Amino acid sequence: MDRSAPQARRHPIRTSAHLTATAEARPRYAAIAALVGRGEWTTYGDISVVAHGTARYARHVGRAAATEEAFPNAERVLAAGGRIAPGWRAEHGAGPGECRRRLEAQGVRFVRDRADPGQRVGWEDLLARSDAADVARTAVLGPW
Repeated sequence: MDRSAPQARRHPIRTSAHLTATAEARPRYAAIAALVGRGEWTTYGDISVVAHGTARYARHVGRAAATEEAFPNAERVLAAGGRIAPGWRAEHGAGPGECRRRLEAQGVRFVRDRADPGQRVGWEDLLARSDAADVARTAVLGPW
């Protein structure tokens, strides 16, 4: 299965002319991140693809995960390739080592400083989970 994100194609149900990578999109990022379970991980780009139809807003997802106190499962959202972002910080200031400790306690395995790709939840799976959970209706943007 090709896990590369679609670069030019936008998901027809998920996109909206007014959905931007600003504060408006943050509740959506959080709702998608909440779909990643214990022992799993995803990337900022995967969440961006589900929210916007493109990985182009991955940095915005990362910023939301880093700054929103209520962002769920922030430790389960990693950089491309399963890397923990060097600037990752826990609420009490602990760095990337704390992220890895949390993930390992949840059952995520690491191979040479990268999370096990077999435990990744890609954008396709997140999209299916978000459809099943009807995430679109939980976001402040209302129905699509």
